[in-house]
Amino acid sequence: MATFSSDGHRLAITYGDRVELRDGSTGQCLPGPPPLHCPVTASEVPAGCLVVAAFRRDGRVLAYSDILQTPPFRAWLWDLDGRRLSATSPPLQDGKSLAFAGDSILIGGNPILGNDASHLSKTIV
Repeated sequence: MATFSSDGHRLAITYGDRVELRDGSTGQCLPGPPPLHCPVTASEVPAGCLVVAAFRRDGRVLAYSDILQTPPFRAWLWDLDGRRLSATSPPLQDGKSLAFAGDSILIGGNPILGNDASHLSKTIV
């Protein structure tokens, strides 16, 4: 799957367990978030990931997650300017979709991140 930032400057392409970021004009590869850890079966065989991604309207933050993960569902926020993980969502039971609505991130239709991000666990990378 692929999605452009609203200004068209960045493109996010999802492949299995990762998100690849590219310049929307030149196609040049940009620094992106680390791959997700795919779940494994009881016999340690990778069960696979299906990563989804969404840009915040200003194009400076990318939310991404694995919609095949078993609950609790989590999403990660990648700061494109700082080139680092900036936050992780709290655990949720429903999370088969991911989108931004203004400055809020919606996971499975639940608003998670608004102007007050105090309920997010910060990630230092």
